[in-house]
Amino acid sequence: MELIIEKTSAVMSNAADETRTNTVRAEVTKAKNGAFEAVRNGQVYSKDSGENLASFNSGVTEPLNINFATTDISAADQNAVIADIQAFIAAARGSEE
Repeated sequence: MELIIEKTSAVMSNAADETRTNTVRAEVTKAKNGAFEAVRNGQVYSKDSGENLASFNSGVTEPLNINFATTDISAADQNAVIADIQAFIAAARGSEE
């Protein structure tokens, strides 16, 4: 039996970035040709406390979906989480080479 790679998937994070606001990690899926397909099981954690702030998913054929872990998160913190998620997705898309 011969098997071929149809898609690749890797868990990626920004944990090595010392300037990050929050820690973002997710499973990034790419097509055989390396084209971005989706981000699944995304999580955003507070860099300082490790508290789970939000989960998210996004893909080429689906809109960004964000679920905040608590209703006690301020508007400013929500905006920071959204910006971190958007930056993560842009970086995942940019790593298509």
